[in-house]
Amino acid sequence: MERTGLWVQPAHTITLLCCVTIVNLLPYDLHYAVQSKTLTASRASGVIKPGGQDPVREVDIDGSIELSFHLDNFPGAGTLVLPPQPNSFTQRLRLHDLSSRRLFLQASVHVNKGSAIKVIIVIVNCN
Repeated sequence: MERTGLWVQPAHTITLLCCVTIVNLLPYDLHYAVQSKTLTASRASGVIKPGGQDPVREVDIDGSIELSFHLDNFPGAGTLVLPPQPNSFTQRLRLHDLSSRRLFLQASVHVNKGSAIKVIIVIVNCN
């Protein structure tokens, strides 16, 4: 067997994490839209199935990020704003249906410094 001059290096594993992950702990599909001045596209959006999660790769977490959420029967969107370099926090989101009834969701933002941001959405109560 002839050597071709290749020098074998020790192996390393590099794991790339997405900047923002949205987790849906609701029993319904969660629609979201992301708006940021630093998006590669003008706007990113998607739908997350119950119990699912979706990585958002098109944002720069060094800038402000606006996340809007709505459900199929609650088209009035609730908005969550992530400031540049945020800390972990919890915020209530208010959604409205066509009869102006409210549904409160809770967004828990978990920030791992130097890593990623995870946004977890759950139901608080209905009024």
